[in-house]
Amino acid sequence: MPPSVIKTAFWNVVLALAYVLTGLWGLDLAIVNSNVTLIWPPTGFAMAGLLFLGLNASPGILIGAIITNLLNGADPVIATCIGAGNTVGMVVGYGLVRSAYRGIPDLRQVRFTILFVLYGAIAGPLFTSFWGVSTLYLANVIKLDQYLETGFVWWIGDAMGVLLIGPALISLGVLREILVRARGAL
Repeated sequence: MPPSVIKTAFWNVVLALAYVLTGLWGLDLAIVNSNVTLIWPPTGFAMAGLLFLGLNASPGILIGAIITNLLNGADPVIATCIGAGNTVGMVVGYGLVRSAYRGIPDLRQVRFTILFVLYGAIAGPLFTSFWGVSTLYLANVIKLDQYLETGFVWWIGDAMGVLLIGPALISLGVLREILVRARGAL
């Protein structure tokens, strides 16, 4: 097996584990429904994973999201649907960022930071919240009068995860690149 496949598989396992562990912690903070929280750390891991691995990070996000929802007691169909929405929403945000910014993710770059916030933390989470809340509504987990409130909290939670966790992971990636270059210069 080529080293790049092994490396991608390894990082997908790490991403899935990070998603599950931080997702279970995030679900402990749920206030509207057992599926919805004001801080959803996995979206920060998902966005950072996509920015560094590209679409190759999608399997780790999907697997982590499904497992997290299953461990939260969701029906397998609902868990899979919500997991797919979480994955697609983050891919949408990532795709928008990448369509407007081709460089290395670096929060020292104003253009990247603005696009990261607009697309990664606002647009992507809007998609995940719409998909997730629609899934809960169609599965009769929430009522129509809970739709907007649940969707708003879901969106805020996903956005906060991207804004709180994503920058830390992106900064670690940039720091790693700086150290690798410095070591090569010696």
